[in-house]
Amino acid sequence: MEISELEALRDSGEVRVFHGWFGRQPEGLRGRVESVGAPADPDIVIVRSVDGNTRRNWDRHTMSVL
Repeated sequence: MEISELEALRDSGEVRVFHGWFGRQPEGLRGRVESVGAPADPDIVIVRSVDGNTRRNWDRHTMSVL
């Protein structure tokens, strides 16, 4: 996914279903983009679940959104 697309989702706060890799398993999560990029890894995307209990760090190159 492109950084600009992820930043737009973060800024809107829109709830979406995201798919990414967690370890060696594909995984889905319904939530919001919490942050895009970090100094140590500019390709990291943090997604937090709607209930706030689950947080996933995914590489933007291997994730998608429905």
